[in-house]
Amino acid sequence: MKILIVEPVGSGHHMSHYLKNYLLEAKKRNFSISLLTTQEALDSEGFKLATENAGYLRVFLLNGVKFRKKLGTLEAIFKNFLWWFNVRKAYKSLSDFDRPDIIFIPSIDFFAKALSLLGSPFGSVPLYGLEISPKLHLRKELKRNYLVDFIYRFLFQKLVNNSKLLNLFVIDNFFYDFLKKIKLKNKNKIIYVPDFNSIEQKIDKEKARNILGVSLDDKLVLVYGSISKRKGILEILDSVKSFKNKKKLRIIFAGKPEDLFLEELKKKYQENSELKDVVIERLYHHDSYEESVVFSATDVVWLGYKDFFGSSGVLYQSLDADKPILSSDNGLIGKFVVKNNIGLTFDINSKKEIVSSIEKIFKEENYFSFIKNLKKIASENSLESHIKIIFDTIDSKFQEIERLNFKK
Repeated sequence: MKILIVEPVGSGHHMSHYLKNYLLEAKKRNFSISLLTTQEALDSEGFKLATENAGYLRVFLLNGVKFRKKLGTLEAIFKNFLWWFNVRKAYKSLSDFDRPDIIFIPSIDFFAKALSLLGSPFGSVPLYGLEISPKLHLRKELKRNYLVDFIYRFLFQKLVNNSKLLNLFVIDNFFYDFLKKIKLKNKNKIIYVPDFNSIEQKIDKEKARNILGVSLDDKLVLVYGSISKRKGILEILDSVKSFKNKKKLRIIFAGKPEDLFLEELKKKYQENSELKDVVIERLYHHDSYEESVVFSATDVVWLGYKDFFGSSGVLYQSLDADKPILSSDNGLIGKFVVKNNIGLTFDINSKKEIVSSIEKIFKEENYFSFIKNLKKIASENSLESHIKIIFDTIDSKFQEIERLNFKK
């Protein structure tokens, strides 16, 4: 089977984990694999790690789409359409000499609305998509009015009605439960797959802390991945002054920072000289070993997102590493933490609640209770389950199509 994976924007650590494991599974099943992506994604550290030792992979390029980070509704829709046209143009070029049997899109979100209205840019080739960050069920959180909500529902229905889209995989169990309750045609096309994100190796905690220069007695909070304002980093730094035992508190920033955010971080350090004794900076993309070091060394993981309501790859790495979670109380991460009792949530705008939650999570009876629950939830959100559901579905549908074509 010839499979084309279309992933133009997944340069972050979450999507790079996905891509790496999708490529490995496709190779294991003896698929002939092509990748349609952008030069920007290819040049990113995440993609380089995901595609190392992938000499078997044929890579095709499409033009990227550049917009500012925070977009209004109309800008976001326009961006969606630009991606669709760029994908179609690139696919027309490559399909002349390398036409795939199946297309798989690991983050269909980037052009789903355009696909709903314009149809598939891949002609008659069957396709599968994974929706990473759906918004349909977040009307209250996003303060959408009823007209905009109606448009969202209309577009989603058009998407699942598309005859070329054989299945839409979703990783958000709250979204999946929401879909069960609403009136929707072709629900049988939608398949829930557990999200995953793994830590490749576990390192002895003392060894990991020695590497970082952190005492075993210190209470270590990890902020991992893209170091940006939306992760509530300024809020946790503002709360440091209010801790009773600052000498034992360490906060580690491990990941690549957004350029503009670096200036804000510098200002915070100037405002509070105590921060230099609390914060450990590792401001670069971490490879799998470095990632293992910071997760093995830490006590808890910070997911204090601000004005973000989706899921997070770091959430699932925390499950795999058995690390309790500190999360803001809005959005899907907060709901997940509360539902499964794997950490504490707080109002990200309340310094008092942030301090209280951090101090409370380290209390022995709370901490070990959370770890027990983490182990249970981690077993339900495994890499193996995720990969098996997606590739068994693709494999079986392809065999079915082949049988029908043979009979004709």
